[in-house]
Amino acid sequence: QVKLWAVVAMILSIATYFWRLHPTIKKLDAMGCITPKGYSKALDGMIADLDTTKSREVLENALAARGLSAEDFAACHVFESVPVLLELAALDKGVTFAYEVAAAPLLESGRLARLAAKDFSLIRPFTFVTLPHSPFARQEQYLFEHIRDLCARL
Repeated sequence: QVKLWAVVAMILSIATYFWRLHPTIKKLDAMGCITPKGYSKALDGMIADLDTTKSREVLENALAARGLSAEDFAACHVFESVPVLLELAALDKGVTFAYEVAAAPLLESGRLARLAAKDFSLIRPFTFVTLPHSPFARQEQYLFEHIRDLCARL
């Protein structure tokens, strides 16, 4: 149930960001009020986590913490498209490191399976973003505190 609440919180925070905050950031970026210029575009990929270089970085850091690297595998190919990575894995042409939400349709259809690695867990920072003076400030504060408390118990 904790995982369910974490997923719900993540979906709500991402949706709130793209619905309320991102249009403002995009407008400010276009006006030249944000440094570096074009940062709103970088946020698109980071928030939606479609930036495959970040996923690779997470995997490489996790491997390095265990004394391994990508070169320790028989073959390693880099593709810049999450759908391509997932389709290749579904065709049994290798394995990929992806968020479950991206792989959900292939997992549900049975074309893709989870590969659980023993003792392989990752901890990453989570940034909770909200608008200043938001009309939803009390609900957002409650959500933030609830997520923080749930994470503290993990």
